[in-house]
Amino acid sequence: MQISTIVLVLTLLAVLWYSWETRKLRIQSEKSIKLTEKHLELSYMPHLILILQRGGLYLYNIGNGSAVNVGIEDKIVSPANYPERLRFACPPIIKKDECLPIEVKILTKDGKHEDPSARIEFIKPPDATDTIEVTVRFENLVGIKYTYPLKLGKDMPNDATPVDYLLQYLHGKYPKTIEPNEIPAHYVAESERMKVLRYSWDKGLIEASPVKTDQQGIVGFHFVSITSLGIDYLKGKI
Repeated sequence: MQISTIVLVLTLLAVLWYSWETRKLRIQSEKSIKLTEKHLELSYMPHLILILQRGGLYLYNIGNGSAVNVGIEDKIVSPANYPERLRFACPPIIKKDECLPIEVKILTKDGKHEDPSARIEFIKPPDATDTIEVTVRFENLVGIKYTYPLKLGKDMPNDATPVDYLLQYLHGKYPKTIEPNEIPAHYVAESERMKVLRYSWDKGLIEASPVKTDQQGIVGFHFVSITSLGIDYLKGKI
């Protein structure tokens, strides 16, 4: 074999080896860039949950970054044997660790009118008997879009306390007064009723006429209603 042929073969082999090594470096570099981008996305990634808190519906950002352009899609439901449309008003921005209230309107199916006969309690514990899946959409701070389902109704995340449930029930009856035995057991268990009423009365969250005895002090209440302070508590203002 002539020397020139050997040189050409060796040169070809060197070029092939160099190309192979360059390709490996490029693949490694692309993987490194993708990994860095993934880590960057995770460091800015919001995560929203729909939660019941103090009798109201809230979006809670438990992720690593702010959620922007937040919206929940309309949902068609049939709680009263005819279809209705749930429409959600969400805060446009929810920062990391923020928990902000949302508003839900119950409209006719075509979305043109509010349904005056509808009661929103069917989508909130403790009255909710079904779980409704709704879709939330939002972006992170670098413009990456997210879409995923949230639970509303029976199986939704719930941070409510017996006091919250009591005030939620009274708010639905406001300005009417009620007797304690009218409070449904699934709102406040009968065994806890007096303790919850006494605590709420002491804190100024409810108005009531106490029933007293000489030996035991307050043993019951009449004419119970929520106060403006109780309404502010439900709205998260205090």
